[in-house]
Order: sequence, then C-alpha cells, then structure tokens
Amino acid sequence: MPAEFEIRKYVGKDCAFGSPVTSIGIKRVDQVVPAVYGVPVVPGDDKTDANTYSVYRPDDPEDSAHSFESIFKLILKNPPDNQLSNIKIYPNVEVPDDPNLPLLFIGVSKTFTRPTNQASMVAINNIWQYTEDNPFKVTVNGEQGQSVDEQVAEINFNASVNDVGFGNVIYLNEERQVDVNIVEGNTYQIINKATGDIDIRIYDEFDVLVVDPNITYALVGAEQVVTIFANASLLASFPNGFKYGSVSDVSVGGLIEWLDLSQDPIETEVYEVEVKEIRLHGDKVFYLNDMRSPRINFRQNRLYKFINKSGDTDPIRFLNTDTSMVANMENEIVIKGITVTDGGTVNEVVLVDPSAVKVAGERILSYQSSYHSCYGNGITNINTALVGNYNINTVGGGVANPLAAGETDFIYLQLRVTGKSTVGQAVPEIIIEYDEN
Repeated sequence: MPAEFEIRKYVGKDCAFGSPVTSIGIKRVDQVVPAVYGVPVVPGDDKTDANTYSVYRPDDPEDSAHSFESIFKLILKNPPDNQLSNIKIYPNVEVPDDPNLPLLFIGVSKTFTRPTNQASMVAINNIWQYTEDNPFKVTVNGEQGQSVDEQVAEINFNASVNDVGFGNVIYLNEERQVDVNIVEGNTYQIINKATGDIDIRIYDEFDVLVVDPNITYALVGAEQVVTIFANASLLASFPNGFKYGSVSDVSVGGLIEWLDLSQDPIETEVYEVEVKEIRLHGDKVFYLNDMRSPRINFRQNRLYKFINKSGDTDPIRFLNTDTSMVANMENEIVIKGITVTDGGTVNEVVLVDPSAVKVAGERILSYQSSYHSCYGNGITNINTALVGNYNINTVGGGVANPLAAGETDFIYLQLRVTGKSTVGQAVPEIIIEYDEN
C-alpha cells in the first residue's frame, strides 16, 4: 500500500494537535483555513480577501515586508508497505528571469515557535536555489536520509549466480547465499537476473518443494520472478520457514526465516512529566523527558511509565479520542490496562500496558491534562520493525522511537517582498517528494 500523508498546519493559537489542511497558504495575516490547492501542492487562486493574501510592497525601495510564517508538518495517515525516506521539496518551475523577484524562503526545525511576520529565524533558505537534482531536504527528528537494516527492511532481491570454486551458488543483492528474514504482512520478490542459467525454487525445512498459492513463479519479460506473500495462511502452513535453491539443488541457496516482531522482550519506557511554560509565549503544556508535548507511539509488548511531577495541578490521563483538548469526559478516559498510583498528587505515577488495553477492546489515541486544555498530544499504536538513520513507516513515534518516526519536523515557509519587488508575483508551485523503498 502506498503511503499517504496529511498536511497539518500550526498557527500558534491552536493547541499542539494542529489543524489538518489540504494546502498551505502564504498570507499577510495568518489564519487556519488556507487557499484551495491542487495535487501536487500548487498556489491557490483565492483573491477574495486581498488584505489576507497580499503581502504589500513597502514604499521605501530598501525596506522589506514578510508574510506570516506558514508552519506545517507532514504526518502519515497510512504507512507504506515497507518504508519511505528522503523527503524533499523543490520548485516545479525554473527561477524566473527577474532580478526583482519576491523570494520564498524555507526552513525546518524540530521545535515550534509562534508564526511571525518579522524575518523568520527558520525559513532562511531561498527556495529558488533548490532543484529536483538538488532539493531541500526535510528532516525527521533532526535527521536527513536513511541507513537501512537490510535484514528487516529488504523485500526485493536481485538474484545472480557465481562459481566460488566448486560450482554455482545463488547470490541475493550481491551477497552469497544470504539468509532472508520475512515478516508477516509483507510481500517479497526474488528477481532472477540469471534466468536461463538457474531456475530458482522454494523448499520447506525438509528440502521438499513447496506448492502453495502464496508462493508464485512468473516470467516477467525475460526474468523469472518468485513472489512470496508472507500472510497468516503461509505462516500457519510453514511456521519453520523455507529454503531457496535451484530446481535441481536446494544447497546452492539459503534460508528464509520468519521474524516475529511481537516477541521482543518487554521493556519499560519511562517518561518524566512536568508542566512548563513555553518560552516566549507564557502558555503551559506537558513536557515529557523535557520534550514539549511530543507525539508518542505505543507499541505492543512494551510498558510505559509516566512519573508526573505536576500531578497535583494537572493529572495526566489517556483518551480514546484524538480530538478532545482536555481529559474531563469519563467516557473518553481509558482505564483498562492503565494503573494510576497516587493520582492527583506530585507523586502521581501512571503505568500503561498497551497489550492489556488492546485485550480490553480499547485504544489510546491521545493524552491530556484533567484540568487544563491543550496540554498533551496524539498517540498512535503501530508496531515498527525497520531501523536506520530515519525511516518513516508508522504513524507517530517521532520521539519515543525517533528511528521509526511517522511525522516530519516542522517546515517553515515565508515570503519576503522588498520595495523593489515586482508586483503581482505568485508563489511558485512546489513539489514534495519522497522515496518508497
């Protein structure tokens, strides 16, 4: 399944959840609702409110005026089949031949500050310096790019054969007779680049040729393609995995083994919770391990312990909705699978067992204060398998598991107009791309 992103805009007057939008507008006055955009993201054509959408050119040729910063994140609504990475942004057109072009600036930050119409401290990179070959790279928890764990992340293998002195053996992705880990729910392919020299087959643990509808053989062009649908049915039939080899000799290949991601050892992740003021704003929110109201990903077979130093003024509670701004509705507060000790005091400790919550038929989607609104953030419940510099493959988890985040850092845009700028210029169409691996 291909990934699907949601654009979430932050305007400084909402709480930490932000506002899902279909576009990002560049405006003189910041508002939640943007202009209507297309796909990919292109400039809106909304001229109904010039006071909102126009950035006026200063009378003094040496002065500058700025739009309000438009601040947004890309958050996964649907994770990809495998992973995505290397999110990049660039203009879809060449820079106009105009020495007095108003300039659009872009930047990215792990932290959020209220939008300003003064010169941005984050959006400082002229977007016209970027191209498809040299794009602006968006970070995830401060990291760019990826480094994949091949043992888990790889789902497509190019097969070749080489003689190492005693006959041909199979190489997968240029590694000799490598063992392959497969995860239930994924689809794997072996593309035989040596079709004609070798005919690849899949065997069970007893070296018996496997005949199962979830393992198919096809000829695509001139290449043999072996496809393994690693579903529950295949796992039930062959719980001890497989071997791959040639049609005449299983020993020239390697093992294909199931990897059970649910059997990780139980670990307890500990968060110290405290209510603090946001610098420069005066607003208060929860800080978890000194991180401002982070999104959290609850994984099965993990325990989560919250030591709330501000429990006397703001008990932390967990909700079955991600839209409530305060935890004051009894029917929204999840209690099964959650243990509260010394609740409502400075010694409050809350222990969350996501597996017990799931068994009880509940689901946790956010955390909030019982007394004040907009102190918390959203929670997701996606198990993740991939590791690397960064791999976006789940919704959420950007702080609890920064190596498997489901959202980008904050992206800032700001338009600068000088007294010399050509009037009537439109914001350039921009492209947002990423790699799916």
